[in-house]
Amino acid sequence: MSVIQLGGRVRERTMGTADLWAIDMLSDMVIDLAILSASGISLDRGLTTPDPALQALKRRVVQVSQRRIFVGISTKFGVRSFCRFAQVADFQTLITDGGLTAYDARRYSEQGPEVLRV
Repeated sequence: MSVIQLGGRVRERTMGTADLWAIDMLSDMVIDLAILSASGISLDRGLTTPDPALQALKRRVVQVSQRRIFVGISTKFGVRSFCRFAQVADFQTLITDGGLTAYDARRYSEQGPEVLRV
């Protein structure tokens, strides 16, 4: 297993990197599995974030990865933020807690991904 840390501006709140340096590093990569979170995930807007720099970075990750998993607390579902970076159908699996109702889990799974409530 190889772990690669992307370069770029370190975000104070999350300590994650963003901006053009990180995006450029991803341009020539083929990622087997990407595990992503989002500020919001909704049926109509997909996965969103409030930060345009993160939008660009996450969009690139979605483009270069073979498989994608969303991991997020159930309170993220039904939430829309400023910038969309992916559609629900771009993900193979959505993992959340039991706070997401079975009805809502089924609605998300109808767009393609398996929904796991753990």
